[in-house]
Amino acid sequence: MEVDEEDTFKRPAPPKDKKEKGNFSIYEIFNFAQKEETDLNKLVKKMLEMFKSTDFNKFTVDLKKCIQFVLCSQEKCKQVDKCLTFIIKFVMKIVSSDQVKKHEEKKARNESKLENEETQNESKQDNEESDDDDEPNHPLLRYIFFFLFEINNVEDPLIRYRVCFLLAKLLAECSQIDDDIFDELSRTMLDRIQDKVANVRVQAVNAVYKLQDKTNPECPIKAAFKFHLAVDPSADVRKSVVRYIAINVDTVSVILGRLDDTSDKVRKHLYLSIAKQNINNFTIRQRQTFIKKGLQDRNPSVRSAVENTLLPVWFSRKSHDYLEFLNSVDVEVFEKPALQALEILAKKDEKRSFADQFEALLNDSCLFPLDQITPNKTLFWRFVTSYLAKEDRAVDDEDEDDQKLPKLTDFAKYIRAYYLNKEKEVEVWKQMQTDFNLIQLLTIVKLYDFKDEVGRSHIERLCIDLLKCAHVTASELITTIIELFALVVRNDETRLNIIAEVISDLREPLVNPVADSPAASPFTIAPPPAPGPRPHHFSSIQQARLTVDLDVMEDALREAVDEGDFEQAKELCQKVSELKAKLAALGGGEVTTPTQPQRKAPTEEQVAMEEDPAHNQRTVTNDPRVIRKCLRILIETFQIIRLDHLTPTLRSLAENVVMPCMMSENNDHWDVNEALAVRRDSVEALGLLCVLDEYLAVGRMPVFVVLLSNPAVTDICLKTIFDLLCKYGLEVFGINSMIDEYLTPSSGRIRVSDEAGLFRVNVETVTAEDFTPLIGMLVRLVDSEHRNRALVGLCKLLFIGRLCSSVLLSKLIVFWFSPDSSSDLYVQQQLGNFFSKFASVCPQAPNMLTEATLPSINLIAEAPPDSPLGEVDVDNALKLLIQLTCQQKCTPPKPHDVLARDILMSMIERKNKVNQLILIKALHKLEISYNCSDITEELLNLAKTAENTLRDKGAIQKMKVFRLFLENQISNIQKSTLINTRNTMDTRNTLSQHHSRASSQAASSMGNIIPEDDVFNEEDEASQDKANELARRTSLLHLHSAGVVQEGSSDEEQEEESFISRRPIIIPPTPEPSDVEDTDDDTASVCSEVSRPKRMKRSERRF
Repeated sequence: MEVDEEDTFKRPAPPKDKKEKGNFSIYEIFNFAQKEETDLNKLVKKMLEMFKSTDFNKFTVDLKKCIQFVLCSQEKCKQVDKCLTFIIKFVMKIVSSDQVKKHEEKKARNESKLENEETQNESKQDNEESDDDDEPNHPLLRYIFFFLFEINNVEDPLIRYRVCFLLAKLLAECSQIDDDIFDELSRTMLDRIQDKVANVRVQAVNAVYKLQDKTNPECPIKAAFKFHLAVDPSADVRKSVVRYIAINVDTVSVILGRLDDTSDKVRKHLYLSIAKQNINNFTIRQRQTFIKKGLQDRNPSVRSAVENTLLPVWFSRKSHDYLEFLNSVDVEVFEKPALQALEILAKKDEKRSFADQFEALLNDSCLFPLDQITPNKTLFWRFVTSYLAKEDRAVDDEDEDDQKLPKLTDFAKYIRAYYLNKEKEVEVWKQMQTDFNLIQLLTIVKLYDFKDEVGRSHIERLCIDLLKCAHVTASELITTIIELFALVVRNDETRLNIIAEVISDLREPLVNPVADSPAASPFTIAPPPAPGPRPHHFSSIQQARLTVDLDVMEDALREAVDEGDFEQAKELCQKVSELKAKLAALGGGEVTTPTQPQRKAPTEEQVAMEEDPAHNQRTVTNDPRVIRKCLRILIETFQIIRLDHLTPTLRSLAENVVMPCMMSENNDHWDVNEALAVRRDSVEALGLLCVLDEYLAVGRMPVFVVLLSNPAVTDICLKTIFDLLCKYGLEVFGINSMIDEYLTPSSGRIRVSDEAGLFRVNVETVTAEDFTPLIGMLVRLVDSEHRNRALVGLCKLLFIGRLCSSVLLSKLIVFWFSPDSSSDLYVQQQLGNFFSKFASVCPQAPNMLTEATLPSINLIAEAPPDSPLGEVDVDNALKLLIQLTCQQKCTPPKPHDVLARDILMSMIERKNKVNQLILIKALHKLEISYNCSDITEELLNLAKTAENTLRDKGAIQKMKVFRLFLENQISNIQKSTLINTRNTMDTRNTLSQHHSRASSQAASSMGNIIPEDDVFNEEDEASQDKANELARRTSLLHLHSAGVVQEGSSDEEQEEESFISRRPIIIPPTPEPSDVEDTDDDTASVCSEVSRPKRMKRSERRF
């Protein structure tokens, strides 16, 4: 269909011919369509009748003019939107009616051929359907499409937006389009996707998304979608692409990158689009990423989309089977998110199918069969028991039967049978699965209340045996065992002694030939043997020892009797009796039993072999895995211990276990990675011990400082050093809290483009006597790969007041604004939270921020052009710093008063390269204490001086406005002072009149003892003195406001001045220029009035 070549976008002229009554022209129908009360369906019927009764060419010309009129409207209003909706409804009504007509014709043709065979009918029907697919679109639809294609590239963005909007709505209703329309639509909409207006790009995406070829990796539409999803600056465009892009292997990588999009709407629609896909279309790692990031998203609406849409849909794809769902996410490396997802699904499970599925897996003892234990089942077991326990705690019911928990003793034997009876050597992945299962089982044990004494003793012994087991090497497993052991043995001293014994057995194992037997393998630790008859070999050895001890005791007894020491002899007699009883129990000595024959005493060779040190001896192991295990046990124990000092046991562990491990690098036969791992754990353990003892911390601080140069332990050393500084303070280590001199380079200037970076400092070496340069070393680490740890530690020191340094604060401010740190979201978030809390909570923050503001701005302004700081907007940075230093509750001088003075002084002395206009604008934003005359006058004098030094006309004009404002404020202060003085005089005169009347009344009542003339004279003199005193104070205040009274004033005048300054001052609104000019006259009149108090007449003083 050829399109009319008219491309004039003019308002169509009204029809000249008159229409018959009841008939409407197309222009009138469009006018009616704009009204709110009009029913568009009725107008569509009228339009359809007109289309059928009018020539096609004439109708299309009129319709084109109406569409042009709608598209060219320069306003966004409801009338235009309603006309566009009317056009879409009318066109699709014609298309649908035409399709219905064709379908009825085909149906009639098919009914006329019912006599043919069924197979032939089916084949013919298929051919007809294919013919139906090949039929062209309606001529009117083709005409509108090509008309819109022609005008899609006009200059007006509003027209381009409406063209794309019409195309998107028409394509949404069309089930098929012709090939030529497909090609032209692809070409035009790909051009519009590159449009500079975001709304146009959004509508272009909505129009072209149906043309994607999901199977073609080189589809141009998919390529355009991937490009805009990755780099388009408009969040609306990214959201539209996320909604319509085909998710497959080609596009999933770009979608994963949008999980961290800055727009909440984009992330929300991304998860909604992912929920429409089958869970099997993604890999396990991709499923884990979607669930983990979705549940951890900071926006509630995004989390709600994951919880209410994504998880339920994926769970339904697994037939609501919890084990199948866990199997699809690989729980071994996805423990916490999997538990969180299970909890969300369980809350939505109204039928509580998780309980039914769990009970189907248990046997009669509420346990899983040992040969059926898998990571999915153990995690599901842990979830169900903890979920039921949480529900029971909510209703104050802790019945273990309701929680589906087995008996504690049976459960301890179950765990021992599962883990401690494994084979010697297993594959790594099997050992990882076994450790994961054990962690889940031990976590279930934590749900018990441990009221059962027998069960608690079994769990205690189980924890000790697990710590001694050679299989237990994973850090997470050791942590779980120590936490469970702390619940069983709650006394810290007792638990610490048991841990020390375990570490001693691991560090110095007993060397015995019996240990070489398979039963005593280090991989299997059997439970204690049941009581019964002892072996003959063991009894013979014990008898030999007791016999020797008995002979020694008898000799000592004879010597005590001979010397006459009967008290010692009495004690020795008791010990001899005890030894004889033990010998009798073993069947030796003089006591024999009738059931056992008397055994022969052991020979001297047997006794010597048993007592030989080489036969039964402990040796220190040098296995790095065992050493690291001991250190991990200590670290986990120290972290949950509730002691606040070092006990003898802790000191012994520090000297005998921790410190020797610090020299692990001397072992040449160790692997490098093993040696570094041991070094890291030993440093961490020593740091935890130093937290408990100040003397140990001071003595070991040089160790941590020296190890800062070791990249393998730098992070741990940083954490330890900052913890010790926060706990004990800088003075304990001999560090001066005012360390600005160590943070300033010797050159006096910092170049951001230097290799040392922003935090380059002038630091030599750190010795045990002087740790002050240590802060400089810590600051220098901000430019290294350990900057996150260094920044957090420095912020902690500043926040708790251990460190007061405006230079360091200035460096942190500049680093916060630096574009280099903008890509690190962690750093931005940490520094943002620190400055907001620091400014509002810490009492020393306002002054420190005030001192750091100008140096920070100067450093940004002095940055060279090739520096990243050159991209920072100085005006925005200054605005933010002014907001941080805004404190309403401070007493004068406020931080803004000091900052205003510093800005004016810097402008006078020309110490910085900051644009003067920016600084003057900052002066207008400061909340200065204008009610304080001293501060205002000082700023006024500085403003006058700064105005004379400026050269830029714009800056001079701004400074003049600021100066006039200060002058008005000073005049307001003077006016308010005079008004208050006048009110005070009127009040005192009134009180004086009442006093005179009262005195005269009292004198008359007393019979006029004193002559009336003398009374009046004294009253006149007193009132005259008061009036003179008040006038003197008023004139003194006026002179002080004018700057006449200087430092050379007398003490009396200064005392009066201080008295006046302590009075409250009411500041009226800023006066008009006329008021300011008349200030001197008003002041003179008031002063003259006050200096000449009127003498009251005698008649006025009497009642």
